[in-house]
Amino acid sequence: KGRAFHRVSLEDTTPPVISCPVDTVAECSAHTGVPATDAALVLFFAGASATDTCDPAPVIGHNAPPLFGLGALPVTFTARDHSSNLASCVAQVRACGCPNCERAGNPEFRSDRRRNCHY
Repeated sequence: KGRAFHRVSLEDTTPPVISCPVDTVAECSAHTGVPATDAALVLFFAGASATDTCDPAPVIGHNAPPLFGLGALPVTFTARDHSSNLASCVAQVRACGCPNCERAGNPEFRSDRRRNCHY
């Protein structure tokens, strides 16, 4: 009996499925905002996840700044699989409660004596 061999190549063109963390509000932990290394934001960043049909561990990244100033800032999360397919989603971080926020001329964000957030 003869044998036949066929070369088959598969191309992954399907992007990962990404899930963003829930939008969050973070209390200022520095004079001018919330550092990305703040414990609450570390948990926020860890809340992003991704799955992929061909790659068991897509790489997740984000475009967050090192310091979140007062107000709301969208953070874009991306997931890249081993075939360089990309998916993205957006979640929001709102920084408030800085002791000097009213004096900084931003009346939208105020804090009470316990630095609770009010909008």
